[in-house]
Amino acid sequence: MEEHVEKYEKLIRKFTTWAEDIKDIRGAIVVGSRARKETPADKWSDLDLVIFTTNPDYYLNNTKWIEKIEDYWITFIENTAVGGSKERRVLFKEGLDVDFSIFTVQILKEMIENYEIQAVLNRGIRVLIDKDNLFNNISNSLADFELKSSNIPSIKEFDNLINDFWYHAVWSSKKLLRGELWTAKSCVDGYMKYKLIKLIEWHAVIKKGEDYDTWHSGRYFDEWADDKVKEDIIKCFAHYNKEDIKQALNNTMSLFRWIALEVSSELNYKYPVSADNKATQWIEENLIQNWDVK
Repeated sequence: MEEHVEKYEKLIRKFTTWAEDIKDIRGAIVVGSRARKETPADKWSDLDLVIFTTNPDYYLNNTKWIEKIEDYWITFIENTAVGGSKERRVLFKEGLDVDFSIFTVQILKEMIENYEIQAVLNRGIRVLIDKDNLFNNISNSLADFELKSSNIPSIKEFDNLINDFWYHAVWSSKKLLRGELWTAKSCVDGYMKYKLIKLIEWHAVIKKGEDYDTWHSGRYFDEWADDKVKEDIIKCFAHYNKEDIKQALNNTMSLFRWIALEVSSELNYKYPVSADNKATQWIEENLIQNWDVK
């Protein structure tokens, strides 16, 4: 473990030495597990590095700069998890995984005021480069921030999520009936699960209190989720065959309904019974009666 930590620390030192001499890079920080005190990095953790630059396109559209830090195996671009920007992911030699999130200097103030970004920064931040005192106000901003990974939903948010889920329950059933297994499974085990995990987060916060930490997007799910939820979720994912996808859909619907009814009861919200009933009835009539239809 210590050897693995040192490899990443060596990579951080190489990056910092290089970036200090690059005029357009005005700041750089480490976030995530390698900056956290709570649930810190383990042997399998990557390195999350945020670059603030006046020339973001260069780092997104070129790869030559990476070689100046260290030899690498793989690199590609994807969206950042929060912040609405892009990141260059790099797999350096020896399998060292680094996410370089690239932001403009001008967006820093807006980022600090963003709830999701504050939640990430509040878990830990390590300043590597700060040429313009960009991060002076971050500590004060974070000191006033109460870490709550999931707010209590408004009635509008709750109602929208419930209707979204039941709409896609019917939608995925149609794909399954058509024989589009890939699309059906992607919806049942992908999109619908994103709706389910948000509901599970709300449920946990309502049961445990608003300061209960549910992380985000299912991170550390087995540590914070309700025991019944963890027991039932096992039956909610499918193998790649028609019958298994159908069963996973049915189990996901049952779990979602139980949690949604508990949340609505606790918050004194009206549960969208009609959406549930209409979708469930359609699925029962069509997915069962027309199961052999291609």
